[in-house]
Amino acid sequence: MTKEIVIKSYKGFDKNMKCRGFQYEVGKEYECDAAKVCEKGFHACEYPLDIFIYYYPATSVFHEVEQSGEFDRNKDDSKIASTKIKIGAQMDVSDMIKAAFEYITERCTNKQEGGKHSALQLSSRGYLQGCEMSALQGGDYSALRGGDQSALQAGHMSALQGGSMSAIQGGYMSALQGGDSSALRGGDHSALQAGGSSALQAGNMSALRGGYMSALQGGNMSALRGGNYSSLRGGDQSVLLGSDNSKLTGGKYSVVYGCGHKAQVRGGIGSVLALAEFDKHGNIIKVHVKLVDGEKIKADTYYTLKDGEFVEVK
Repeated sequence: MTKEIVIKSYKGFDKNMKCRGFQYEVGKEYECDAAKVCEKGFHACEYPLDIFIYYYPATSVFHEVEQSGEFDRNKDDSKIASTKIKIGAQMDVSDMIKAAFEYITERCTNKQEGGKHSALQLSSRGYLQGCEMSALQGGDYSALRGGDQSALQAGHMSALQGGSMSAIQGGYMSALQGGDSSALRGGDHSALQAGGSSALQAGNMSALRGGYMSALQGGNMSALRGGNYSSLRGGDQSVLLGSDNSKLTGGKYSVVYGCGHKAQVRGGIGSVLALAEFDKHGNIIKVHVKLVDGEKIKADTYYTLKDGEFVEVK
C-alpha cells in the first residue's frame, strides 16, 4: 500500500479561526472532494511568509497545518490546495521566522556563513549567517541571521534575525526579529518583534511587538503591542496595546488600550480609547472605555485615568 503524501505548510485565518467563512479548530481534520487553487479545497502555503499575501499580520492568526489527499499547486508562489487538511499549533513571529529559515535553507543554492566582523552579500533565495558585528545583505526571499551588533538588510518576503543592538531592515511581507536595543524596519504586511529598548517601524497592515522602553510605529490597519515605558503610534484603523507608563497614539477609527498603570492614550475621530483601573494589589478592577467624538473626548489629545475618570494630560 502506497504511503499517503503529507505536506507541512502554513495557513492564515482571521482572529476567529475562520477562512472564507469556514470555521476551523485546532487539532481537527477536514476533507473535501476536490482541490483547485483559488477555487476548491483547503489552501495553505509551504513558505510561511507567502501567507502574508493573503492574510495580513495585523488582522490574522497563523497555524502550522498538514495537507494530504489530492493537491493542486499555484504557479506564482508556494500556495497549495488540498482535499485534506489537519490544523496544528498557532505560530507567533518567532515561529514564522524559524519556519522561513528552515524552508529557505533546505532549498537555497547559495549558502554563506561567516565569523565575527563578516560582510556577506547574496542575491535572491539564499541564506546568510554571521556572528557578532556582521553585515549581511540579501535579495528577495532571503534568510539572514546575525549575532549581536549586526546589520542585516534584505528584500521582499525575507526572514531576518539579529541579536542585541542590531539594525534590521526588510522589504514588504517580511518577518524581522531583534534582541534588546535593536532597530527594525519592515515594509507593508510585515511582522516585527524585538526586545527591550528597541525601535520598530513598519508599513501598512503590519504586526509589531516590542519589549519595555520600546518605540513602535506602524502604518494604517496595523497591530502594535509594547511593554512598560513604551511609545506606540499607529495609523488609521489600528489596534494598540501598551503596559505601564506607555504612550499610545492611534489614527482615525482605531482601538487604543492602555492596560497598565499611568498609561496615556489618544486617537483620531471615531477611535475607541480604553484605560484599565487597578486596585491596590495591582489587579484590574475595571476597564473604562470612551469614544473619540471630538466634543466630550477630543481627537489627537492624550488622556489618562484619575480616580476612575478620563482626564486630559496637560
